[in-house]
Amino acid sequence: MPHHSSTTELPIVNTAADLTPVLTLLTALSDVFESPLISGIATIIVSLISVVQNIKRNHDECARLIEKVHEILYAIVDFHIQSETPGSLSPSMLHHLGKFANTLLKIHTFVEAQQERSKIKHFFHQSGNTALLKDCREGLQQAAAEFKIHSWACGSQNSSNSFSMLPAKPKIFHGRDSELKHVVEILLKESARIAILGGGGMGKTSLAKAALHHPNIMTRYQHIFFIPCDSATTSIELAALIGSHMGLKPVKDLTNPVVQYLSDNKSCLLILDNFETVWEPMESRNNVEGFLALITDIENFALVPLAPLPDEAARQTFIDIAEDSHNSEDITQLLSFTDNIPLALNLIAHLVDYEGCPNVLARWETERTSMLSSGYDRRTSLDVSITLSLSNPRMNSGAKDLLSLLSILPDGLSDNELIQSKLPIADIRACRSVLLGTALAYTDDRKRLRSLVPIREHMKHFYPAPSHIVHKLRKYFQVVLDLYQKSFGTQQGAGQINQIASNLGNLHQLLLLGLNPDTSDLSETINCIISVNTFFRITGRGWNMLMDHIPAVLPLTCDPRVEALFITEMFTSLQYRSIVHPEELIDQAIIHFSKIEDPVLESQFYNTVGYYYFLYQQNNMSTAMQFLDKALALSRACGDQKWQAIALINIANIEWNMGHYPKGRMCACEAQQLSQLCADSNTEARSLHVEGMCCIGMSDYKTGILLYQRARKHLELCGMSGHNLDHAIMSSMAEVHLLKSEYAEAYNIRSQIAQNTFADQDANQNAWALLNLAEIDIIVGATESEVQQNLDKVRTRLDGLEYSHRLHFYQEFLGVVNLREKGALIAKTTLQRGFNSSWKTDTDAALMCLEKLAEVRRWTAEDFNWASNWTVIYIIYAKKLHSKLALYRALQFMGDVFLSYGDQGTAQSLFTVGLEGLTSMDIHHHRAQCMLRLGDISQQRGNLMKAVEFWEEARPLFEKSSQQQDVLEIDTRLASVNQEILDVSAKTVAKLGNTKIEQI
Repeated sequence: MPHHSSTTELPIVNTAADLTPVLTLLTALSDVFESPLISGIATIIVSLISVVQNIKRNHDECARLIEKVHEILYAIVDFHIQSETPGSLSPSMLHHLGKFANTLLKIHTFVEAQQERSKIKHFFHQSGNTALLKDCREGLQQAAAEFKIHSWACGSQNSSNSFSMLPAKPKIFHGRDSELKHVVEILLKESARIAILGGGGMGKTSLAKAALHHPNIMTRYQHIFFIPCDSATTSIELAALIGSHMGLKPVKDLTNPVVQYLSDNKSCLLILDNFETVWEPMESRNNVEGFLALITDIENFALVPLAPLPDEAARQTFIDIAEDSHNSEDITQLLSFTDNIPLALNLIAHLVDYEGCPNVLARWETERTSMLSSGYDRRTSLDVSITLSLSNPRMNSGAKDLLSLLSILPDGLSDNELIQSKLPIADIRACRSVLLGTALAYTDDRKRLRSLVPIREHMKHFYPAPSHIVHKLRKYFQVVLDLYQKSFGTQQGAGQINQIASNLGNLHQLLLLGLNPDTSDLSETINCIISVNTFFRITGRGWNMLMDHIPAVLPLTCDPRVEALFITEMFTSLQYRSIVHPEELIDQAIIHFSKIEDPVLESQFYNTVGYYYFLYQQNNMSTAMQFLDKALALSRACGDQKWQAIALINIANIEWNMGHYPKGRMCACEAQQLSQLCADSNTEARSLHVEGMCCIGMSDYKTGILLYQRARKHLELCGMSGHNLDHAIMSSMAEVHLLKSEYAEAYNIRSQIAQNTFADQDANQNAWALLNLAEIDIIVGATESEVQQNLDKVRTRLDGLEYSHRLHFYQEFLGVVNLREKGALIAKTTLQRGFNSSWKTDTDAALMCLEKLAEVRRWTAEDFNWASNWTVIYIIYAKKLHSKLALYRALQFMGDVFLSYGDQGTAQSLFTVGLEGLTSMDIHHHRAQCMLRLGDISQQRGNLMKAVEFWEEARPLFEKSSQQQDVLEIDTRLASVNQEILDVSAKTVAKLGNTKIEQI
């Protein structure tokens, strides 16, 4: 699709408008080729078109950049349209496409900086802007070269979207009419459950495929999922497979989400193919059966045993493959050898189609005699059929090696992976064709080359995969994993996710083999396992069980870098696995780093450990800062922008936690500049989040919300929406609504988070969500027992897990607050202890305690003087932190103190100041409380009209903040005062009437 740009320089808006047609093409490409990178590029282009509308500076430069983008996009479209087969790209091509996406992000940042009042311009000095523009130009130049001169090799790599595709209807299907009818009849009933039983190669899968394509079944079920289970080794992996087909977000354990999905979607047919592979091992059987019990019951369970095919159906199957040109007696004899087992029939028919009946009959007798003399008689007919196929003249050593490799790859391989992995197999494309021609392998509906389970088991028993081929494939996947880790947080990283996710079963088997202590590449295997665990962690899948195998073999490597890397990953994965002796591991890692020169990994280690001390050692902030300062110095020394940014973000987090909001914001802004320069949208989103938190701490809610929205937009650009960081930002947005007393809005957001996180894989996040909901329940007046239910859930879910000091404090804080009047003594003790332990290191927690301690109306008359003292402390602490909200709240509480003393004048002044400040911040609930008090004072002074004015203004604010009890109190006051006004008016009228009578 050649495209010729105009030689006349166009206005920037027109230039951007030219992107719209190519955007339509990109969207179509994304749908057809299922490419996450194409989808991500389209997302950036949509945003770029919007941003361009408002630029005020550097029009010409922006126009030149966008015109170049325009040309490159058409080059990308040309490549895809000219390719013969849809599918994935090689790692190197994904790398180039990802680099272009990163360049687009930099262009987006540069163009956005040219907007009037753009916040980004404050982050960049002129030199930074110039450096960014230089990067944009160089990136476009490289992309133009790559996409115009490179010969792209297209494969058939799948994406997660194809998981829900149904397998094709069997082309050859005879002799199962009664079984098919029986299966369909059962599936049309309510709550149907069927187990199709039969030996290997008996045709269970074909029957299931035929059933799901039956017209009545297609009409009956809105959702049909066909799930090959042979890549799963545990119940958790089985749940992950099912969840991926359903399109669920990957998390540590999808058991509950899968059950929930099936509960919500009643018209759903779930077919678990090769289920016996995950059920048969005794070590996994109980858990697998437990999972199965969750998604099914046995009341309406039906068994459909499959016998060998009838003779007529077996003959017809044979003829459909090998045609009807062979001697009838020879066919009959061959069919008798196969026992009418469908897979054996398929293999023999393909042999006959190539060799003819006489040759196959002769070789059958030879092979069968040889196997029987060796004492092997299990599944004789099928194994002889496989052996005959392996001895077919077409089967060279390369084809046999490829088949043996497929025997340990439950996910199979895409054509692209076959080529790009550069396996030491001569003419691998021809070998692939041989396997397909002999029916020893097949391509599934995702265009991946696979082998059936009986054939794989046969190959593993008789022809184990050669170690040098296994090693080569493992190294290939390590390259893919390394590329993902290096580009995580960018569009380039998003392009690797689907390929890695499609090979998790393969990786498990390859790495399990590589953990043999006698292997020479043990260090490489461990490094690869750590990379897989990093992928699990980043994509929300939790903990990779292969990590538990590493400690036993780690000392055998004698590799300090691998040991340091393992310790670093242990600390990074702390939310999924607690560490028994963290200080010992830290000391070990420091010793390992003294033996190697890897400043990037060392910076990563100190970042991780510093953040560990921040989260889990709350009283040791100085140590946390020391580790983070070390991390920052290392990353600066080696020029690594990403880890500089991460260190600054972690430091900003600590500054925010200690109430040093301006310092924290400065660090976050510097981190944004660095992350923009390396086009790391995920890290930029983190920095925007922390800056937003600092703005909220300084009571700048408007800016904070804008920063949160930008952060979520960046996550969308790099394909990380809906993951942990996105939930954290959503929680912060809910916190702003909470501070503004918009409790319904806060509750809705936190309910979404609670629904999208699960106790068994995201215990910390799920606990936070439940605690946040409990806090709102307390504020809006839920009963003590209702609140306690959520608190009890949190306590149960966190039992035995290591979690942050802040989470522990918040749990305890809400517990005592929920005790209300009957728990005054416990609350006093706990809140005082909480303030004393947090006022230096966790200002947010300290303010939470002070707000409750200083609220004199909360406490009994006996505690009045004690609470009054805390009100004074609250004022002092709020002024120290420059927290406007806390200061206005403290003044409101001090007004209550003076009101109790009978000093209405001082109380009125304090309530008025508090009201003005809270109004400027748009805080609904507390404004209404000040108005309520001012109305009461006006009433006591006899100014009833003024009292009504205050109360009528307060009422909608109480309604907006879900304070129904206060609304009722306002209504009672208004009714009483209105009656009083009527009475006064009546008396006045009567008095005037009497006066007139006397005058007469």
